[in-house]
Amino acid sequence: LGVGVAVGVAVGVAFGVAFGVAVGVAVGVAVGVAVGVAVGVSFILGVLRFYFWLPELLWTTFLKFVPVHAARRLSYLPFYYDQLIILPLPFIPTFIAQAYQENQAAARQTIDYLITSTNQQKAAQKANKEKATLPPVEVEYSHSGNKLRDTFCQWRKEKDCYYWYQCR
Repeated sequence: LGVGVAVGVAVGVAFGVAFGVAVGVAVGVAVGVAVGVAVGVSFILGVLRFYFWLPELLWTTFLKFVPVHAARRLSYLPFYYDQLIILPLPFIPTFIAQAYQENQAAARQTIDYLITSTNQQKAAQKANKEKATLPPVEVEYSHSGNKLRDTFCQWRKEKDCYYWYQCR
């Protein structure tokens, strides 16, 4: 009888400890994963504003395929409607660099806006670099009643700005 009680107690304690450890680990892992997922999802949705970024991503992708003048396209960029975009959007540097060929003032204004009013300083920096690699541009203009045609290259940098210069 004494041995049976001792074995029963030993088996009961061993089973209780094993069961307690197994349940404790399972609950700990489940709670840890749930909290981790909740924090991760709330960070992506709350801080990175993914629910706004996804439509803006689709909008810029749509703009890529719309046949409109590059300088006009700048006014439709999502940054003018949502200044808190944190995640990068595709094609923005390319849009600005293409618009720079048509309307330098609008492209510069967009770059200044990106730098001063949004979180998209990297996009503005990439646009400045892409402007520097554009091919030469042919320009027709009139001077003293004469129609002239010149080719301008953009390859010179002064004080973090790129300037158009006539090709020689």
